[in-house]
Order: sequence, then structure tokens, then C-alpha cells
Amino acid sequence: MLFYIYQLFIFVLFSFLYTYSKDKYLSFVFKLFCFLILFIPSAIRYNIGTDYISYVNIFNEFQSTGYFDHEIGWGIINNFVSENNLDVQWIFVISSFITYIFLLNVNKKNSLVVFF
Repeated sequence: MLFYIYQLFIFVLFSFLYTYSKDKYLSFVFKLFCFLILFIPSAIRYNIGTDYISYVNIFNEFQSTGYFDHEIGWGIINNFVSENNLDVQWIFVISSFITYIFLLNVNKKNSLVVFF
């Protein structure tokens, strides 16, 4: 739990710095840090969360049968990972990237509201 409180604190700090930074380069760096602070923990979560095993089981079932009856987007990610012989962890990396990549497209005016 302490990790998530620390993560929130650092995220708020970099969000604030991004919003009020005058330097274009530093603004991008702060925005990139906001992205990475959220992306990295969710991408590298290994056996964390009650849904982790469910996603691994879905992937293993897809790999063994080739049949997928879940969400289309999740099927595309599973197919990509399976076709490229990647480890199941790549499902979490890709889905995390897709979830948080939109943070890099936020303008300064609305950044604090959007980030939260």
C-alpha cells in the first residue's frame, strides 16, 4: 500500500511540474515521467492482482485452442503475443501501454484534471 501512496505523491508532483513548467523540454520530461510512473508498475506486475491468473489462463487457453470468445481487442493482443512467441507478461506490457499512452497527448491547460 505504501508503494501506491508514494506513486500517487510522485505522480502529483510531476503533474504539477508539467502544468507549470515554462521550458518546453522540461515539460515533455515531466509528462514522460507521469506516463512512466503509471506505465511501469502496471506493465511489470507479475502475479499481482486477483485478475492476473484469469488473464494468464485466457492466454494459455487461446494458445492451446486458437479459439477466443472474449473482447476483440484483448484477442488481438493475445494473438500478437502468441504469434510472436512472446511471454505472457507481454500481454500486460502492451495493455498497459495502450491504457496510458494517451497521457502523452494531454495539453497543459487541462493536464491536472485529465491526469486525475
